[in-house]
Amino acid sequence: MSLREYRKKRNFRKTSEPEGSSHSTAGYRFVIQKHDASRLHYDFRLEDQGVLKSWAVPKGPSLNPADKRLAVQVEDHPLDYGSFEGTIPKGEYGGGTVMLWDQGVWEPDGDTKKGWEKGHLHFRLFGQKLKGGWSLIRLKDEPNWLLVKDNDEFADPDCDVTQQDHSVKTGRSLQEIGVRLPETIKPQLATLVKKAPRGREWVHEIKHDGYRILAYLHDGEVNLLTRGGQDWSDRFASLVKSLKKLPVKQAILDGEVVILDQQGVSRFQKLQNFLSRKGGGSPSYFLFDLLFLNGRDLRELELLERKDLLRNLNLEDPLHFSDHIKDQGEQVLEQACRLGCEGIISKRVDSPYVSRRTRSWVKVKCQQCQVFTIIGYTEPKGGRNHFGSLVLAQDGRYAGKVGTGFSQETLTELKDRFQGQPEPPVKTPRLTKVHWLKPELQARVGFSERTDEGILRHPVFFGLEKTKATTDYRLTHADRVIDPSTGITKGQLAAYYESVADHMLPYIADRPLSGLRCPEGLGEKCFYQKHRMQGLPAAVQSVMVDGQEYVSVSTLEGLMSLVQMGVVEFHPWGSRSDDLGRPDRMVFDIDPDEGLGWPKVVETALRVQALLLEGGLQSFAKTTGGKGCHLVVPLQPGHNWAEVKDYSRALMDELSRRHPGEYTTNPLKARRKGRIFLDYLRNGEGATSVAAYGARARKGCPVSLPIAWKDLTVELNPASITIQHLGRLMERGQEAWAEFYGLHQRLRHEI
Repeated sequence: MSLREYRKKRNFRKTSEPEGSSHSTAGYRFVIQKHDASRLHYDFRLEDQGVLKSWAVPKGPSLNPADKRLAVQVEDHPLDYGSFEGTIPKGEYGGGTVMLWDQGVWEPDGDTKKGWEKGHLHFRLFGQKLKGGWSLIRLKDEPNWLLVKDNDEFADPDCDVTQQDHSVKTGRSLQEIGVRLPETIKPQLATLVKKAPRGREWVHEIKHDGYRILAYLHDGEVNLLTRGGQDWSDRFASLVKSLKKLPVKQAILDGEVVILDQQGVSRFQKLQNFLSRKGGGSPSYFLFDLLFLNGRDLRELELLERKDLLRNLNLEDPLHFSDHIKDQGEQVLEQACRLGCEGIISKRVDSPYVSRRTRSWVKVKCQQCQVFTIIGYTEPKGGRNHFGSLVLAQDGRYAGKVGTGFSQETLTELKDRFQGQPEPPVKTPRLTKVHWLKPELQARVGFSERTDEGILRHPVFFGLEKTKATTDYRLTHADRVIDPSTGITKGQLAAYYESVADHMLPYIADRPLSGLRCPEGLGEKCFYQKHRMQGLPAAVQSVMVDGQEYVSVSTLEGLMSLVQMGVVEFHPWGSRSDDLGRPDRMVFDIDPDEGLGWPKVVETALRVQALLLEGGLQSFAKTTGGKGCHLVVPLQPGHNWAEVKDYSRALMDELSRRHPGEYTTNPLKARRKGRIFLDYLRNGEGATSVAAYGARARKGCPVSLPIAWKDLTVELNPASITIQHLGRLMERGQEAWAEFYGLHQRLRHEI
């Protein structure tokens, strides 16, 4: 079961072959890969004991029982190698083109273990090209075996089965696999790290804050596809027009579509405003890789070779070559942060392009983003007006100064709102020429990290944090502290809900709601309320459920009216008011037992995502505001509650079966000890789950925040996602959920 020899022979920075792992499974998959290496041969592989047992068959299999084909046993391969098709770089082990020539399942005849020991394994194949009985017979001069066909109904001495020269995966020939322009390619993704790598084997690029887009050019036609495979050519028509002018017959380019601010920095919000037609601007396309060019697959070339070919295309505005700097990663990151960029991408100069997340590409983010109290300011220097830097504090402790990120308008606005006082409001080190302020203004500040003393490194001012909602409605007791542990007030909670209303309302609108009310704050008695009460304004709508009047909201005014009456948490139904009996979403709650950490939750979420994809269902992740995770599956209304609940339970039972001892679908606490509860019960009629963007009535007011799959990592700390500290997770979550409301998926009957 060891893959040590397999990995030892390969450099995964240069080959796109899967690194893989061994698994204890009882699967019986077989594959045959035609391999045009130094010599053309066929790789015959049988799944056994969690790996693919493998033989190189020089002449390929024969349907003639009289032919005894030599089969040389080679190192075990990982199971996911069974779907590999592509080109291994020249100079690497096994360099050449690989075709998935046949695949299916095999059935051993008798005890497999004894067959291995005796060196005579008899089995049946159920493939697309090979069928019937076969034998593998070990010779005395190991590792040589013979592959022999049984004389059965599938034998055919007159048929040369190797003439069936096409892939069972894509229908392509070996030559076509090497040069054909793929219809879609999954982009290579970078791994998040804390520090920029050092050394001349690395180059560093600015990390642009926009949408990842792959451009497919073929005979004058251009298609722009997102990471998820959506065609956005119509959204970026100006870029399509420019790409058509490139002097190429066919190409695949990789890059980021952005809109730049006046300082030349990409701003995701500006791009969102452009796409929603709420703002102007012209999109730019920063291209950083070239995957195909005029019939040539470039993915196995080293990065700098690909970038040289890309540079030679002589791109013109709005197309831009994403340049790089060799070595000097720390300096590049520092400069990117000073400019207000999101971070940098560091890439190995010798790396091929592979369609997965790798460590040959890593990303380093400039900022965390949190809220700080402004406690003072320094005198301006040079040509700046009003002040130089803001002095910051957080949780009663000095946090340093921020002197970048200000526009002239911001400088004026802040100066006009300063209210001085003679002494610093918190203990600070010895600071000179500082004007102290009443601690009334809060700033949202991005930073890369903190020193051991808690001082911010590379801080950038993003804007003032609202502490009072601005909507024209009646909010009483705005200054009442609802969370004594952090000092969060009712006004701050209202300001938060106002700020996320555009994204939250589509998730809860026109649905029956249960609201968790905490009129006296989080430390006092809280209770759920779902029925309408007297005195609520017309903006809070009514939904009749079994003759009872439930509340529902679809506008900002309705949402804020419930916040005014003390609602902290919002829990919507999974169906809409106009079709209560047929849900349009399915929710899975991954709820770990005490002692099971966040990494186990992440692992489970990815397993649930993969299981849903097996059934053709796309899912979207969000935190719960607690220790778990929600996966939400948008549906086409058409199934009743019982059907959706039964389907969701069957899925979770299947996951429990695949991983014995790790999960339970039983809600009883006694059955959950040391396990994760796969809660499918959210899909019963009348059941609810916390809303996307909804705050929780817990210490710090954590948020159930939509999360991009790329951000759902073991490094994520869900407890840190609160109404005060969302950072850029919110923007990336909005991007990742962009397709949520447009998907209309139906359940398959089989699991």
